Amino acid sequence: MLCEALESEREAVALAGRLGAVLATPFVVQDAPHREIYASASVGIALSSDSATDAEALVRDAGTAMHRAKEQGGGHAQIFDAEARRRSVAHFEVESELRRALERGELCLYYQPVVDLTGPAREGGSAGPLVPPVGPGDPAGEFVPVAEATGLIVPLGETVLEMACEQVNRWRRGYPALAHLGVAVNLASAQLRSHDAVHHLASIIENTGLPLSALILEITESVLMDERTGSVSKLAALRSLGVRLAVDDFGTGYSSLLYLRRYPLDMLKIDRSFVAAGGQPEDATIVDAVVRLGHSFGLQTVAEGSRRPSN
Repeated sequence: MLCEALESEREAVALAGRLGAVLATPFVVQDAPHREIYASASVGIALSSDSATDAEALVRDAGTAMHRAKEQGGGHAQIFDAEARRRSVAHFEVESELRRALERGELCLYYQPVVDLTGPAREGGSAGPLVPPVGPGDPAGEFVPVAEATGLIVPLGETVLEMACEQVNRWRRGYPALAHLGVAVNLASAQLRSHDAVHHLASIIENTGLPLSALILEITESVLMDERTGSVSKLAALRSLGVRLAVDDFGTGYSSLLYLRRYPLDMLKIDRSFVAAGGQPEDATIVDAVVRLGHSFGLQTVAEGSRRPSN
């Protein structure tokens, strides 16, 4: 909608409110004469200060503001401002760089060791970058959200899985002491949505030469909640092949005990916010409770970010 006579942001927001009120009035469609239909509107507003403003850019900015309004739950109006412009440009830059990195094989993985603090033996590792990398090129940690919003999370997840499995397999072959080394890799919800997801993931792992039993797939509680993926049967199928399953960042989401009973899990990973230095005294109680809970379900527990006590 083009409005040429508005004098201020306040008038634009007021107009958006009137439009929303009109659309909220129930109406009847021809195919359902006895049923009232309700609608709401998410409105994005972009303002032009002069006639030289590019029309295409104005529509794009309004669309960006509309998506921000939808993120608030619908039925809201949002004005495109300087912060929205910065986010839009940053989103585009991260997406472009990520696409190029995938096409050119420029991804680099970092591994976090998983150790048993009661002894010197190293248990395995965890591979990134499916945790948001924070640095000069991505100060807001927008790497993964952009990948998820654009659908790039699927090829990104597959590339990370393949690279991690290949690297760990090389370590296992090259160093006898690491012959039983395993690795944990994040699995995004989108990677489970295709009907052949289990076969596809298993093929990627097997082609690297790494035994399926040496892999732990880390899933978040959002994956367990996404019924569109058919996650129960697919995760069970992966586990039947020998892959182990871990719930990542346990304690930060819904942490429903139903998941521990319903899903074929092997491990709980306690979020680092509960174990990092400088945490609240109550965090130790939470960690202790989660460890006991995991053990009662026969699950291994891993505390992210913990350190071996100094002598």
